[in-house]
Amino acid sequence: MKKSTEESREKIIEEYLDTALLAGRISLENGGETSRSENTMQYILESSGIEDSFADITSTTMFASLGDKTKISRIDRWDNNLNKVCTVNSISRNLCSGQLTIHEAHTLLTESQTEVLYPLWLRLGASMMIAALLPLFSGSNPMNCIAAVFNGLIMGLAGEVFSHIRIRYFIINLFQGLLMVLLTDLFAVLFSGMINTNEVLAASIAPMLPGIALTNGVRDLLSGDYLSGAGRMMEALVKALSIALGVAAGLSIQKLYTLPVAVSQITIHPACLILLQILSAYIISVGYAVKMVNPIRSIWGSALVGSAGRLAFTFLMQFTSVTETIATFLATLLIALMGNLMARRYKTPVTVYLISGIMCLVPGIALYQSVYGFVFGDMALCQSELINTLLISGAIAVAIFLVDTGFNILTYAKNKTLFIK
Repeated sequence: MKKSTEESREKIIEEYLDTALLAGRISLENGGETSRSENTMQYILESSGIEDSFADITSTTMFASLGDKTKISRIDRWDNNLNKVCTVNSISRNLCSGQLTIHEAHTLLTESQTEVLYPLWLRLGASMMIAALLPLFSGSNPMNCIAAVFNGLIMGLAGEVFSHIRIRYFIINLFQGLLMVLLTDLFAVLFSGMINTNEVLAASIAPMLPGIALTNGVRDLLSGDYLSGAGRMMEALVKALSIALGVAAGLSIQKLYTLPVAVSQITIHPACLILLQILSAYIISVGYAVKMVNPIRSIWGSALVGSAGRLAFTFLMQFTSVTETIATFLATLLIALMGNLMARRYKTPVTVYLISGIMCLVPGIALYQSVYGFVFGDMALCQSELINTLLISGAIAVAIFLVDTGFNILTYAKNKTLFIK
């Protein structure tokens, strides 16, 4: 009888450990921040009612311990699928509240791994839509938008192909940056004088920038996971560097031939420009939500957050004397505030709203101009735009950090775990 009881306990421990590791893996692999994945694992282990539970995640390794057993699992792939992060969050909540058994939770988590929310054609369409509308932020002519559409399609296809053959993201981003420059030059030759390559390339870079890595890095640092946070920030830096190297390689090839003279920008009335940018930001945010595989119910919220942030940025740049960095900081504060409020209202990870929201503010133009200046020997341009890129990225990170800190303080105060004497 005693042996049977021990075997039953061992089986229960094994099932809880496997479920916790599976939940952490799905969350981390698909864009969840380390602190959220770690907390999810801990909640699942604690729901067993067995003492001595422990969960920890480093950059690529997960540890789960329950009773006298410990299991380790390694993370070796990364993807962007925020719907799976939300699914893990929901299953964990239901398990901890007693609405699911541990066996049911494990089954649902296993099934979620093969779930396809948006088909390939829709994700490619989202990439094309994002690329088509981003040039409008700088008042580009319609031909630039058409060229950017094809860039979005090719970049989307290349990303899908490379992700299935398990090539490292550094190589993928480098190749995409190179291919993007060569394709844009081809369109400039085919449509002589109608394509401004600099505007097309600057807009095409923005969707490739590592928004999830930057946002999760900031949130992990805020949560005290300094190793994982620093790792995510380094990941963002390496991804941006790989994109820059690919673009630099393409621009170096571009120096070998002469492109037609580009046409100038179109002139738009400031009021019309604001309306156009708000509408574009809304559509771009929808497209990025689809690209990041946000849950369907969160798409409208993501689009609302993104368009509100762009409206704030455009208003500040048009009608005040603040710098681009300050305007980005204030707009990101609004995005982070709205994102946190919606996340708490609809019980979804705040990353779902933050990533789509900040995409209309990322410094794609500044990053491109710094690479352009480096390749063509204009070191003054390279230096100034590189500093601008770092300042804008820093403004986004600090704004997210401040708002998250404020909400954490309010949460602790509400739960009566923070006492101010």
